[in-house]
Amino acid sequence: MNKVNIVEVESNLVMGTKKTGYYKEVGDMIHELFGYAQENDIEFTGPPIFICHETAAAKEAGKKGNAKLEVAFPVKEKVESKYKIYHLPGGKFAEIMQKGPYEQCEATYDSLFKWTKENEFEVKGPIREVYLNNPNKVKEKEILTQVLAPIGK
Repeated sequence: MNKVNIVEVESNLVMGTKKTGYYKEVGDMIHELFGYAQENDIEFTGPPIFICHETAAAKEAGKKGNAKLEVAFPVKEKVESKYKIYHLPGGKFAEIMQKGPYEQCEATYDSLFKWTKENEFEVKGPIREVYLNNPNKVKEKEILTQVLAPIGK
């Protein structure tokens, strides 16, 4: 599953939240957003997204608890919300799929960064992880994560 593709990603209207902390808090942030949406009849139009603002220093930020955490869900329209509604920009992205536990994504990222270097691309912004299935409903080895890195020369 470590094949990298170049894809065009459309801009998305999303409802999201940000904070500083440990990467292990991402799941709780997603559950909080999802619960709020259910309670307030807000329709999501796609799976949850984690926006990773660190690249080179991600491991260190995760260990120290000072990682910039941002999670979002695509929404159909602007709605009243205690969470921010904003546009997540689109553009040209390198896409790679991760299959298996979230904790084992290091090899996927290594493949992505190797590919960008070999193909003379630069990562031009935060990397996204799109969680394509629910880890509570599939076996850990079946978890699918789409990793998207905005690229340019």
